[in-house]
Amino acid sequence: MPAKKTQQALIIFLEDTNRDIIHSRLTDDLSHEEKNRLYSAFLEDTIYTCLNLKDVLLKVNYPSQEAKSIVDSSISALENRLTPKQKKTFKSNCFETEMITGKGQGERLKHAFEQTFTNGHRPVLLIGCVTPTLSKKAIQDAYRQLKKSDVVFGPTLEGSYYLVGLNRMENHVLEKIEWASDKPVYSQMVSAVSDSTLNWNELELWYDLRQPEDFEFLIRDINFFRQIGDENSASRTEEVLNEILKKIPDGL
Repeated sequence: MPAKKTQQALIIFLEDTNRDIIHSRLTDDLSHEEKNRLYSAFLEDTIYTCLNLKDVLLKVNYPSQEAKSIVDSSISALENRLTPKQKKTFKSNCFETEMITGKGQGERLKHAFEQTFTNGHRPVLLIGCVTPTLSKKAIQDAYRQLKKSDVVFGPTLEGSYYLVGLNRMENHVLEKIEWASDKPVYSQMVSAVSDSTLNWNELELWYDLRQPEDFEFLIRDINFFRQIGDENSASRTEEVLNEILKKIPDGL
């Protein structure tokens, strides 16, 4: 009998809400509840995209009970827009949520990877939930890169990352990062792997929603989806964002 194929995994990793809820002048005009609604929309759209991947364990890792309430809200809303095929994946053992604790972001990232590898999954990709327009194709490209690389990174415009992929647990890739410093996270990651014997690759430059100009990219991408007849990608984000923009006199 042939050996059972090892299932690959994708982690949607929520940071602490103070960091994950967008730092921009847009959110200066929002209440805490409105920020959480927007954050929940990002997460819902991210999960929706990832449910279209085949043969992937999808995990949502969150750091606190406050974040769990946002996860629960996103999942509840998501169930109303799924196709029968997506609902089957959603209800199966191919989707799970879990609290990941630690002293800081780096320790939580490490624990998220460790637990997933320990449970027999590889390769493992990790993305955030503030990239609601990230495509299925981009994630598939990352898995393809990991067939010939030990590590794959997705860099963002401001010097951070939107994706990290590992073929096996590589502690030093995460342990050498000074998360609280002013040093760009991505350059630290690249330095860590460059100083090792690991083969690594890089995906195309993308963005996550942390800076004011990132919302311009978001609106551009949503408009493009609709122009090509895609009414589903980032649809919840579009709905909530439109409601919010009506309340802000100058918009973005």
